[in-house]
Amino acid sequence: MSEESINLGLNIQLVGFNNIDKMELSAAKKIIGSMANKIKEKIEFEELKIRLKTQKSINVIYQIDINLNGKGKSFNAISEDRNLFIGLNEGFKRIFNEIEHNKK
Repeated sequence: MSEESINLGLNIQLVGFNNIDKMELSAAKKIIGSMANKIKEKIEFEELKIRLKTQKSINVIYQIDINLNGKGKSFNAISEDRNLFIGLNEGFKRIFNEIEHNKK
Protein backbone atom coordinates (compact mmCIF):
# COMPACT_ATOMS: atom_id res chain seq x y z
CA MET A 1 0.00 0.00 0.00
CA SER A 2 1.55 3.31 -1.06
CA GLU A 3 1.19 6.37 1.07
CA GLU A 4 -0.55 9.40 -0.35
CA SER A 5 1.37 12.64 -0.43
CA ILE A 6 0.35 16.25 0.00
CA ASN A 7 2.25 18.96 -1.87
CA LEU A 8 2.83 22.33 -0.24
CA GLY A 9 4.05 24.64 -2.96
CA LEU A 10 6.41 23.40 -5.63
CA ASN A 11 9.09 21.73 -3.55
CA ILE A 12 7.56 20.59 -0.25
CA GLN A 13 6.02 17.14 -0.01
CA LEU A 14 4.26 15.61 2.99
CA VAL A 15 3.89 11.83 3.06
CA GLY A 16 1.72 9.97 5.56
CA PHE A 17 -0.06 13.07 6.83
CA ASN A 18 -3.46 11.94 5.51
CA ASN A 19 -3.90 9.77 8.60
CA ILE A 20 -4.05 12.64 11.11
CA ASP A 21 -7.10 14.76 11.83
CA LYS A 22 -7.73 17.99 9.91
CA MET A 23 -6.92 20.32 12.82
CA GLU A 24 -3.53 18.65 13.38
CA LEU A 25 -2.85 18.68 9.64
CA SER A 26 -3.63 22.39 9.39
CA ALA A 27 -1.32 23.22 12.31
CA ALA A 28 1.42 20.92 10.95
CA LYS A 29 1.25 22.64 7.54
CA LYS A 30 1.72 26.04 9.20
CA ILE A 31 4.72 24.82 11.22
CA ILE A 32 6.29 23.18 8.16
CA GLY A 33 5.71 26.27 6.01
CA SER A 34 7.29 28.50 8.64
CA MET A 35 10.29 26.19 9.01
CA ALA A 36 10.70 25.97 5.22
CA ASN A 37 10.87 29.78 5.05
CA LYS A 38 13.57 29.78 7.75
CA ILE A 39 15.52 27.15 5.83
CA LYS A 40 15.28 29.28 2.65
CA GLU A 41 16.99 32.11 4.55
CA LYS A 42 19.99 29.80 5.11
CA ILE A 43 20.19 27.74 1.90
CA GLU A 44 18.33 27.26 -1.36
CA PHE A 45 16.70 23.87 -1.50
CA GLU A 46 15.23 21.84 -4.31
CA GLU A 47 13.08 19.48 -2.27
CA LEU A 48 11.85 19.16 1.29
CA LYS A 49 10.16 15.83 1.99
CA ILE A 50 8.61 15.02 5.35
CA ARG A 51 7.38 11.50 6.05
CA LEU A 52 5.13 10.81 9.03
CA LYS A 53 4.71 7.34 10.49
CA THR A 54 2.59 6.51 13.50
CA GLN A 55 3.28 3.68 15.90
CA LYS A 56 0.41 2.69 18.12
CA SER A 57 1.14 1.22 21.50
CA ILE A 58 -0.41 2.54 24.69
CA ASN A 59 -0.01 6.03 23.23
CA VAL A 60 0.51 7.06 19.63
CA ILE A 61 4.15 7.77 18.81
CA TYR A 62 4.88 9.94 15.78
CA GLN A 63 8.04 9.29 13.79
CA ILE A 64 9.04 12.18 11.56
CA ASP A 65 11.62 11.67 8.81
CA ILE A 66 12.78 14.92 7.17
CA ASN A 67 14.81 14.91 3.94
CA LEU A 68 16.13 18.18 2.53
CA ASN A 69 17.90 18.27 -0.84
CA GLY A 70 19.56 21.26 -2.38
CA LYS A 71 22.71 22.56 -4.05
CA GLY A 72 24.25 19.10 -4.25
CA LYS A 73 23.82 18.47 -0.54
CA SER A 74 21.38 16.31 1.34
CA PHE A 75 20.29 16.73 4.96
CA ASN A 76 18.31 14.13 6.91
CA ALA A 77 16.77 14.03 10.36
CA ILE A 78 14.55 11.60 12.22
CA SER A 79 12.65 12.37 15.41
CA GLU A 80 10.05 10.58 17.50
CA ASP A 81 7.63 11.96 20.04
CA ARG A 82 4.16 11.41 21.42
CA ASN A 83 3.36 14.99 20.40
CA LEU A 84 3.38 15.58 16.63
CA PHE A 85 4.36 19.23 16.93
CA ILE A 86 7.26 18.63 19.31
CA GLY A 87 8.45 15.87 16.97
CA LEU A 88 8.35 18.24 13.99
CA ASN A 89 10.21 20.90 15.96
CA GLU A 90 12.92 18.43 17.03
CA GLY A 91 13.34 17.17 13.47
CA PHE A 92 13.74 20.67 12.10
CA LYS A 93 16.19 21.56 14.89
CA ARG A 94 18.34 18.68 13.71
CA ILE A 95 18.12 19.86 10.09
CA PHE A 96 19.17 23.39 11.13
CA ASN A 97 22.09 21.94 13.11
CA GLU A 98 23.21 19.95 10.06
CA ILE A 99 22.99 23.04 7.85
CA GLU A 100 25.04 25.11 10.30
CA HIS A 101 27.60 22.33 10.74
CA ASN A 102 27.93 21.98 6.97
CA LYS A 103 28.59 25.72 6.51
CA LYS A 104 31.73 25.54 8.67
